Amino acid sequence: MTVLVDVQNLTRWFPVGRAIPFVGAQRVVTAAHDVSFEVHQGETLGLVGESGCGKSTIGKLVLGLLAPSGGTVRFRGREVSARRGSAEWRQMRRQMQMVFQNPFGALNPRLKIGTQISEILDTHAIGEAADRPRRLAELLQSVGLEAHMLERYPHQMSGGQLQRAVIARALAVSPSFIVCDEAVAALDVSIQAQVVNLLLDLQEAHGLTYLFISHDLGIVRHICDRVVVMYLGRMVETGPTAEVFSAPSHPYTRALIAAAPQPDPRARRQGAPLDGDPPSPLNPPSGCVFLTRCPMATSECTQSVPVLRDLGSSGHTVACHHADKLETTEETARPFEPLEAAHAR
Repeated sequence: MTVLVDVQNLTRWFPVGRAIPFVGAQRVVTAAHDVSFEVHQGETLGLVGESGCGKSTIGKLVLGLLAPSGGTVRFRGREVSARRGSAEWRQMRRQMQMVFQNPFGALNPRLKIGTQISEILDTHAIGEAADRPRRLAELLQSVGLEAHMLERYPHQMSGGQLQRAVIARALAVSPSFIVCDEAVAALDVSIQAQVVNLLLDLQEAHGLTYLFISHDLGIVRHICDRVVVMYLGRMVETGPTAEVFSAPSHPYTRALIAAAPQPDPRARRQGAPLDGDPPSPLNPPSGCVFLTRCPMATSECTQSVPVLRDLGSSGHTVACHHADKLETTEETARPFEPLEAAHAR
């Protein structure tokens, strides 16, 4: 498959507080550490994990909204961060758009919806001014909104309508790659299903590629072809979505699946959710970052950082010293029951 986005050894840290006097050292928070993955043209790659694991930071790094502290992001073979601010970068950004979690914060409350979408077309000099009303109406219709919504202000629309307008704004420049950063998290469950199905329809109609950031495993399973599991800024498991959900090989992935709500109240939950909170990113544990919450941690886990290793030919990889033992323990010997497609069409 054609690689559209290539992320290699991506790292981003943020300084915290002031440097220590006479020493010069400054504490930092590492939001993403040595993250590498590919997004193939036409697919949806899911990025999952608890809040604070670095998902949104990675999405901004991929789009060039943040400069990396290390590593590279390439879009169609061209490095993104090396061209920030240039004319070439602006052309590249037309092909890479973002749908944010909060549609109320993503739109200007003082401007009409039509004005805000029209600004995108003006900025990139797309189309003729005389043809603008027709183009705006087509964009809204493509996301299931009536043309008269162009005259409304954001406060006059519901959350689902606003998110559809944000998607229409992203589509205005005819992108090929869209980062969906918790794009349905702020919506009601019934509206979530509608927006997810809209994203799937648009992907089929326009050949779009998605990086889908979410903590909702039910939606991820429904929409994503492959998945990357993050913990404290590091990748702990990757692979085809069906395989990762049916045979999770990292203790953290298993705990996430165990914690996911079951739509069937009669379904028996297998596995136990995690206890406690992630360690402070200012002072992560040595060795494996999952050490403090892992029921299988040993002295080996404190001494060396596990690296991603292949589990087969399907691209399923895991960063765990004891992945093989995990598969044979009494608690995890039985396969996980498949999650029901709560957001199915």
